[in-house]
Amino acid sequence: GLSEHDISDCSVDCLVLDLEAVIDRLGPTKVALFAPFYSGLAAIAYAAQHPERLSHLVVWHSWGRTSDTSTPQLRGLGRLLAVDWELYAETLTHSMLGWSKGRQARQMTANVREGVSHQMMQVFIGLMRRVDLTELLPRIRTPTLVVHRRGISWLPVSLARSLASRIPDARLALLEGTLPTPYLGDTEAVLQAIDEFFGEGEEAAAAAPPSGLATILFTDMEGSTT
Repeated sequence: GLSEHDISDCSVDCLVLDLEAVIDRLGPTKVALFAPFYSGLAAIAYAAQHPERLSHLVVWHSWGRTSDTSTPQLRGLGRLLAVDWELYAETLTHSMLGWSKGRQARQMTANVREGVSHQMMQVFIGLMRRVDLTELLPRIRTPTLVVHRRGISWLPVSLARSLASRIPDARLALLEGTLPTPYLGDTEAVLQAIDEFFGEGEEAAAAAPPSGLATILFTDMEGSTT
């Protein structure tokens, strides 16, 4: 997000190219992707195109079709983006951290404003609103975990249920809480859900003939989409 403000393309296809560049740099090692929010779209597209490169996919509060996220809160946030960049950044931050956060919220708001221009944020959100990857979901063969906190009013649980139901053999973890940020609130529940998911894969691998070592990489693209 801090490398360049005015880019010519910030579509899902472009984000997939970013993922390809990072993962290809690692060599033949399989990686795991942790993909929150809009970056989940890039991870889904990558998983459908490159199943041989992924060991696991963990999707956090994401979706397969952006039009499904049209809640009153997000529509209001979109209208705010069109008219008041400063207030939009503050509102976005507090929606992620909670309204009781002071210093943390100010720091994150500064990071948002530094990481992307008003114009580029409008372009990015406009592109993301048109994304529909539902046709790709049945093609995903990577073990997938969809994680969602129940108490987030502006991202309903139905999004997670729909996403998990469309990905073959996907796991769904519905957690308690109202904060959309994984490192706030009940983080132990988040870690436990992911650990259990990875543990299932380890048990399956232990039952199979040895096929070499694997290294797991968590790629968090949240910063590059804000």
